[in-house]
Amino acid sequence: HNCTVTGCGNGVVTGTEQCDDGNATNGDGCDSNCTFTGCGNGVVTGTEQCDDGNATNGDGCDSNCTFTGCGNGVVTGTEQCDDGNHVNGDGCESNCTSTVVCGNGIRSASEQCDDGNLTDGDGCDSNCKLTGCGNGVRTGGEECDDGNLVNGDGCEADCTLPRCGNGILDAASGEQCDDANNSNNDDCLNTCQLATCGDGFLRSAGTPPFEVCDDGNTVDGDGCSSTCHLQEICNDLYDNNADGLIDCEDPECPTCQPYYKGPGAIRLRTIGHDKLAVIGGVIPHTPVDLNNDIVGVLLTNANGVVYRTILNQAPNHDLKPFGNIFQFGPDKTAATSVGTRNGLYKMRVFKRSTDCIYHMKIIVSADLDAATLPTMAFQVRVGNDMFMTKGVWTRRPKGWKMKFPSTNKKICRFITN
Repeated sequence: HNCTVTGCGNGVVTGTEQCDDGNATNGDGCDSNCTFTGCGNGVVTGTEQCDDGNATNGDGCDSNCTFTGCGNGVVTGTEQCDDGNHVNGDGCESNCTSTVVCGNGIRSASEQCDDGNLTDGDGCDSNCKLTGCGNGVRTGGEECDDGNLVNGDGCEADCTLPRCGNGILDAASGEQCDDANNSNNDDCLNTCQLATCGDGFLRSAGTPPFEVCDDGNTVDGDGCSSTCHLQEICNDLYDNNADGLIDCEDPECPTCQPYYKGPGAIRLRTIGHDKLAVIGGVIPHTPVDLNNDIVGVLLTNANGVVYRTILNQAPNHDLKPFGNIFQFGPDKTAATSVGTRNGLYKMRVFKRSTDCIYHMKIIVSADLDAATLPTMAFQVRVGNDMFMTKGVWTRRPKGWKMKFPSTNKKICRFITN
């Protein structure tokens, strides 16, 4: 109606034209192809990078009229995301992978590293933490790696498994202590348990006070007390608590009955063995079985032991029965050596049916040079009972002599043994 040839740009909208403003200027609202100015009309205008006239993505010009590629705000191809920028750590990385996707080659804020792979031990591990103890990934010589540097939680701070002796207390593993050594003589045993009295190990180092003994129990009266201090065993003829006093003389022991009657004599010789002879008897207060019981003799002075011998019936059967008499020896080897029982030449023990006294005759051939002091204690063990007579021995030209106290046989009325 404007008397122009029908067509785009004549100012008259006809056919498929969306508009026709009578000019060929783009970007003025009606572009030169008679479509409204805008992305997808096939005309590049304004901020458009491209305009291929469609809304198809990935064909080189995407639906937002930007060139297809990472960072144009359109997810295409292998892109995991595309937020229209090249900023890392904002949810979509600059290579169009999602933020905090370990192994994408881009280190996000929460990652220590990202080398673009999930290989452990190459400096950046599969959790995007630097290879090393405590990063939660076991690599190299690590026995474990629990992601922290805390001891005692099942994996130590040096990435080794808990073990007794590593110097780290692992309560979860049952350790009470760990002093990093294998000694059983300090405060911590090599089983990583605290040392205690009665564990059988002598605690001689660590925290005072130390143990003097430890026999593996907490029973008193066996030589080592329940507090691991030495105790006197009151019938073994030895100084168990190292106080210089043995059995009947030790205040830890009960008072002993006397060794009765008979003389005792020591003959000191310059050539050959010295001689000790004692005759007398004892009155036991507990049952005696000379077939099985121990019989022993001890002579001491203030300087220590002058002589000691112990006869064991089980299993040695040192005392042989001859009727109602039990006898050891004579041991002729005692004349020139220590013999079989420390110089004991002969011992005879018997009990008459008419009294309660166990009569004894003891003859010793041994080195008695320690008999230098007049006051001496003569102790005898028969069964479980101990007997002692301590007194001043009379000096003789060639030795010593002692007369033991007498006993009233009426005492037998009160003895049931």
